[in-house]
Amino acid sequence: MDMPDMDGEERPRNDPIADLAGSDASPTRRLAEMVLSDHAVGELIDIDYEQVVILVHDHQRQQAGGVPLGCFLTASRLADREISPERRDDADAAVMLLRVTGRARLPDAEDTSWARFNAGQRAIDSPELWDAANKTDEFTMNLLRHGGLTGRILGTFRIKEDRLVFGGDIDNFYSGQALKVFKPRAWALKSIANFLRPVAQTGEALKDAPPVRIGRVRYSATEAPQVDTNVPVSMHPADIVARRTALFGMSRTGKSNTIKQLAKAIFKIPDSARIGQLIFDVNGEYAQDTTQDQTSLRSLAEAQNAERVVTYGMFVPDHDPERRRTLFNFYGDEPGDWRKHADVDAALSSLREGHQLIREQAFLSVTPANYIRDFCNADLETPEDLERDAGSAVRYRRAIQVYRGALYRAGFRLPKGLRTANLKGLFGKEVRALIEKKDTGGGVGEALSNPRASWSQASSGFTAIARQLQGGLPSGWLDDRLSSLLRIFQYPGGRTALRDVREWHDPEVKGHYSEDIVKDVRRGCLVIVDQTLGSPEMNAAAAKRIVTTLFGSQQKAYTGGKTPPDVIIYAEEAHNLLPQGKDSDVSQIWPRIAKEGSKYQIGLVYATQEPSSIQANILKATDNWFVAHLNSTDETRELRKYYDFADFEQQILKVAEPGFLRMRTLSNPYVVPVQIDRFGFSGDAV
Repeated sequence: MDMPDMDGEERPRNDPIADLAGSDASPTRRLAEMVLSDHAVGELIDIDYEQVVILVHDHQRQQAGGVPLGCFLTASRLADREISPERRDDADAAVMLLRVTGRARLPDAEDTSWARFNAGQRAIDSPELWDAANKTDEFTMNLLRHGGLTGRILGTFRIKEDRLVFGGDIDNFYSGQALKVFKPRAWALKSIANFLRPVAQTGEALKDAPPVRIGRVRYSATEAPQVDTNVPVSMHPADIVARRTALFGMSRTGKSNTIKQLAKAIFKIPDSARIGQLIFDVNGEYAQDTTQDQTSLRSLAEAQNAERVVTYGMFVPDHDPERRRTLFNFYGDEPGDWRKHADVDAALSSLREGHQLIREQAFLSVTPANYIRDFCNADLETPEDLERDAGSAVRYRRAIQVYRGALYRAGFRLPKGLRTANLKGLFGKEVRALIEKKDTGGGVGEALSNPRASWSQASSGFTAIARQLQGGLPSGWLDDRLSSLLRIFQYPGGRTALRDVREWHDPEVKGHYSEDIVKDVRRGCLVIVDQTLGSPEMNAAAAKRIVTTLFGSQQKAYTGGKTPPDVIIYAEEAHNLLPQGKDSDVSQIWPRIAKEGSKYQIGLVYATQEPSSIQANILKATDNWFVAHLNSTDETRELRKYYDFADFEQQILKVAEPGFLRMRTLSNPYVVPVQIDRFGFSGDAV
């Protein structure tokens, strides 16, 4: 049988990836181990370029410990003793790799069905089974013990230039040539499950990094005691550097555990190739010990290198006293030019983030009063028409100053650069005159035009205006946004509603905590951002701010002629962060990271329960796949579009075993079913 030409698939002599499995054996021996005579399970009786039909016998199937769905099989015209250094260049000196995909109907299926039916009739009214010697004769039983399997052709192993190489197809077959079929076990299975094709690895520093164990081969949830699948499975950590990695599966099926294993593998790369990692921890699974693992990624600080693990969060727990708090200035900074959208948007980013936090805390605590709900729902996003509409700029600036006045009134400390309120030009003569007339305190209307009014004066002025909301204000002057913000000044309880979030306010913070996070990531730290207190909306906004800052830093280094440091971003609950599947906008930050990240040395690892919820452009750019149990055919149909996951569709739907995944990485030429090891420092499997 002619086998495929392997040009383009052979491993260069200086390839950094070492075959973990059988690396102490010669290529000839490793090939021979795939077709050991005592591991034969049947004959190949039909073949095309994609599929095969295999004739198997129950005795050989039993001797092999069973042939489960998804099982690797090999086929060859040669057995172990016939593969020698002298013959390895022969066309027949090759091994075809197969995967079991189902049961095949054999030509004698009608006869064997009748034989089983008749045997069943003979045994139905007795306690004996129909395959008992007195129910079915030995000749008939031998016929019935033959069965058929269908298999997919994954490719071909052969030896070329003293190396074991793999091609992902066959280029010819002969209908009149027999092929023996074997079930690879032990070292042979280890070679197959850990075969890594050569790919262009990122960064010279990673060229000597070895593959790392991530789990063991597992074909099915129900494993017989004698099955020999305690075979380690490894991946090359460089596969996820500057690449896209997806983890799909329902809750409690092992996505977070797999992320921990990936992060640990990257963390353990020598300091000479230090890679920064950024994890958004929405469920507290990485920053603190869990009941499943009794440890956490943060524990790497104690077990390995304390200064390389940094955690951030809104609070500092007793178990993590070194955590850095994600504090920010709720007032924001003063824009250099209120008419320039970019200046205003950047200066007030922390103000908007604080407003979002106020909103979430208000709605989490109790059902808010209408005036609090209005204040929280006021739109403080930077208007797009600032530069072309002077009126829009004045209205927005007025709303921001009223919002800041509410913060001051609730006891938020003022930043040094914002000791006074510039109210000049924000309140017209008619409004000021009305307030002077209605306000018994006097001088409030005048303060509303002061470029250096105290915030006490400003908040008094806003309170006076709020008293006139039901009538008396100039027609058309009051818009919905301003009205929503002013209403909180009408009620004493308004200041109480805002006080609950003051602990996250720091007026002395310069810039934003995202800048500190990015510095830590870019110097090679494992950074865990604890987001357990945030809502999905708040967490998404914070994550967007951080990754936008990181992307900008990496891009700046690249465009400046420098090589950016390698960094990896982990996004849990990715459906809350990444754009939705039907969203075609690729200008947002997450699609940009997915599409352009490799250029800027940014890797992206994202996890979700719904592959269909991820934008198609991101899925198409994904290099590494880890797929656990999914409970919907809508989701498995999405997976069928990629690689050879169609072979596992029914198993993915039916089997909800924690840690049981189908894995295909950048270096893997085919999907490998694997039981991911439980995260920890002992290597115990789940």
